[in-house]
Amino acid sequence: MSKIKKKFKELLAFFPKEYDRAYSIFQGIFIDDEMDFHQVKQHEKLIKALFFLTILAVGIGISAMLVNTFAFIFFPPDSGRELGPFGDFFGGIVNPIFTFLTFFGLIITIVIQRMELRLARTEYKETSHALNTQAMETTFFNLLDLHHKIVDGLKFNPNILPALPEEVYLRRQMTPEKIERQTKFGRNVFESIVREFTKERVNPNVIIIRYKNFNIKNNNIVGHYFRNLYHILKVVDGYPDLSHDEKRKFASIVRAQLSSNELLLLFINCCEGVVDQGQFRNLLIKYHILEHIPLVYRDGNYYAPDISAPFANKEHVEQYFEEKLIIESAFEGNKGAFGKNENIKIS
Repeated sequence: MSKIKKKFKELLAFFPKEYDRAYSIFQGIFIDDEMDFHQVKQHEKLIKALFFLTILAVGIGISAMLVNTFAFIFFPPDSGRELGPFGDFFGGIVNPIFTFLTFFGLIITIVIQRMELRLARTEYKETSHALNTQAMETTFFNLLDLHHKIVDGLKFNPNILPALPEEVYLRRQMTPEKIERQTKFGRNVFESIVREFTKERVNPNVIIIRYKNFNIKNNNIVGHYFRNLYHILKVVDGYPDLSHDEKRKFASIVRAQLSSNELLLLFINCCEGVVDQGQFRNLLIKYHILEHIPLVYRDGNYYAPDISAPFANKEHVEQYFEEKLIIESAFEGNKGAFGKNENIKIS
């Protein structure tokens, strides 16, 4: 078969323009103008094989007709009775060729239908992906809208925190009206909390302890904010019909909503041993959520958002370099509504 193909290509080399023109016409039977380059390349080998078989069949048919014609001209029959065997010979050659062409036409029809079905499946997948992406976008932006509503509803008064020794006397002198005026709302809550936790240029480990105590006693202030933020990233990360680049696009939209003080508090919230085993921190690492956090390395031993207040040490920052392998611990018994809450024990 390879020798036949080689001879066939050598023959075609004598008239390449005619071959290219004939192949273009034949290819037009199968290729639609709306097909992209990838779809055309998928069917190119099959089309070339059918074109080769078509030329081969036509060539055999023409050759048989020429042989019989020349035989009739140069070796004419002596009588009309000898035309019968000649006709039988001619028909025996031509009829199988036409039968083959008919069968070949059926093959072409099947191939065209197969190509159309493949294109239909491709279009269905693209349509399905577009619909799923649209559904994801609707869910995502609804969650983002809820995120903004949660931010707008935040409320914090620094006087709920334990007073430092130098603040005890000042607080006793404050009237309820003056205390109420110190209440912060919305995004100002994050700035106020960060400022309270970084008082007295304390060690970054003390900031972690202060936040953990704050999170236990006053979880109602920002706890639901961080749970919703975690849920948004978890929905994006777990959506099966999105590529990693598409997920990063959605995550970058989330990142764009976060102020500098939100990023600072998010950094503390997701440090080791504060809220979970590292699931939230892994999502921050995977999608570079802390890319714009305003931390600068100072004096060779700590990170700070400004000159006056140490905020994190190298160990805290290094926790955000690589994702942590988390092995979900199986819990015994059924805790029902409490799920995996480790504080709830089964007797």
